[in-house]
Amino acid sequence: MDPNERLDKVTEKITELEGKAAALVEKIESGAASDGVEEVKEQVKSIQESLEPLVAEKADLEGKAVIKALEDEVRSLRERADAARKPGRLPFQRTENGAKSAVYGPEAKTSKSFYADVKSAQHEANAASAKRIEESLEGLEGKAMVEGTDSAGGFLVPPDVSSDLQRLRYTNSVLRGLFSTVQVSTDEFIIPSVTSGLTAGWVAELAEKPAADLAFASAATNVFTAAGLAVVSNQLLKDANWSVDQLVNTDLAFRLAQLEEVAFINGSGTGQPRGILNTSGVGAVALTSTAVIDLLQAIVTAITNVYTEYKGPPDAIVMHPRTWARIASARTESGTGESFLVGPGTGLGGNRNFNDQLPGYGQGALPVGSVFGFPVYTTANVPTNLGAGTNESRVIVGRFKTGLILDREDVTYASSEHVYFTSNRTVFRAEERVGFTAARYPKAFQVVGGVGLVNG
Repeated sequence: MDPNERLDKVTEKITELEGKAAALVEKIESGAASDGVEEVKEQVKSIQESLEPLVAEKADLEGKAVIKALEDEVRSLRERADAARKPGRLPFQRTENGAKSAVYGPEAKTSKSFYADVKSAQHEANAASAKRIEESLEGLEGKAMVEGTDSAGGFLVPPDVSSDLQRLRYTNSVLRGLFSTVQVSTDEFIIPSVTSGLTAGWVAELAEKPAADLAFASAATNVFTAAGLAVVSNQLLKDANWSVDQLVNTDLAFRLAQLEEVAFINGSGTGQPRGILNTSGVGAVALTSTAVIDLLQAIVTAITNVYTEYKGPPDAIVMHPRTWARIASARTESGTGESFLVGPGTGLGGNRNFNDQLPGYGQGALPVGSVFGFPVYTTANVPTNLGAGTNESRVIVGRFKTGLILDREDVTYASSEHVYFTSNRTVFRAEERVGFTAARYPKAFQVVGGVGLVNG
């Protein structure tokens, strides 16, 4: 029998017995049972004894019903969360077999803002806004929205926004994919290391064997908070098209990606992660000449040093785009005519000439090429204001996979119209908690720098 049906039957039986007991008590009180009071009392006692297991069973059934309801609610929440985590879909993007046209987005027939509709539907009971939101859910993969807290100034927002920010963070970051990443549960990460090891050597017969003790040390790496705000007028959110909402998301993700990449390279370690350039133990190769051929020779030295000191190969070379432009445009004279130093071409001897593609360009937002068989990545976040004249850049050669990103909290997204209530504006906030360290294997990195890298 269904638990709810059983609960109804037990409740009905309890009600029936309680009615009989009440009638017997009334009979005693009225004196109608003066000749058989003891017998009636026995009947009441019997009814009470019958009631006790029924009341206990009812309580048990009610408890199970509450637990089942909670389980159903938790299961529903899990299903919604799993659906919201499905990759590859932007907010309100139709599935391939979606029958209707998009309600929001660049392909929509009308330029409506999702945020404006959500606020209007929830706080102003606007039927047209509610209808558009309902239509946007049809044909979607996963759930389209979750409910915020009114008292905290929240309102319905698409859960895909957070994952979209996460995706945009990776899209706008050159270096994040080069490093290793670990999810941490505290704001401090301890890295143990061996500072000196055991020893071994050839010994003569009966001679003392070499001995040494292991020495250990540890380095602590902290997690820091990065955040950004965007304030938009509510009139703009109501009147403007979908691109305003996406502009906020995209720009906040871009700012966070650039902020963390600057820290990964040159962070001070105070209030922000400590970057490679400020990590103790990272090697340095001095460059005093501005000639590109000498820069290439310095890169060869850095590669050799990584092999020698880290005892493994580098996996990438990172430099400013202007530095790569110097390398890619450097030319040399030879018996076969003028040709470029770097990049294969169709000229004599396989050299690149003016008819060949500029190496590393046309492959993405930033140039990516290779020298000496190692990939070169460029990012404008490599500083160009270093050195005595605050006008030098750096080239980082290293095993970037040894660098460790500590992700404490992924990008989270929130909004409130109450912060700027008096000026009728909505504030959007993106926030993440992240750390970074290159201190696990500092010898895996070599930095080329000096006056030879003036202005990149």
